[in-house]
Amino acid sequence: MKAHLRLLFAGGAMLVLLLALVACSGGGQRAHFPTGQMVTATVPAGQQTVVALPSGSSATFPAGAFAANTHVTVSEMLGGEERDAASFPQGSGLLLGALSITAAPGAAVHQDLTVVLVLEKACTPGEQFVVFQFNPAHHVWESAGSAVAQVGADGQMATFTANTTGLTELEVSYGVFENLHP
Repeated sequence: MKAHLRLLFAGGAMLVLLLALVACSGGGQRAHFPTGQMVTATVPAGQQTVVALPSGSSATFPAGAFAANTHVTVSEMLGGEERDAASFPQGSGLLLGALSITAAPGAAVHQDLTVVLVLEKACTPGEQFVVFQFNPAHHVWESAGSAVAQVGADGQMATFTANTTGLTELEVSYGVFENLHP
């Protein structure tokens, strides 16, 4: 009877340990972001179009951004690798804000876009952050050229110009990170 109870107790302890490991796997590896909002819209070729999420994040497509009417998706939903802290730039803190923008396959982009990110926490108005772009081939966030996001007067949003002119496909995720200033 005692041996049976010890075996039962040991089995129960192993089960608790296994459940704890499963529940904690990846802990600290994923950013709190995203909120999960997504909007799909049609961008008319000759008309400026703002595709905005309910949160306030948005992408503005200027007139002439596409040669023809184009379906686009703007989303705060990031893929697993994009949220993985191992993919974050060196020296970064929290992923403060991010936005994924996708256009129909084959839709070349002829103008830069204006992007507004809602920030995960309030920042100082006028504060600037280096903009990063996720590189799926290398599984890391990389600098998006000279793009710099500036925090607006409310401290809750940051705006930048995305260098998209000349892209033959638009499938990109942009983000700004705590501690990474120009």
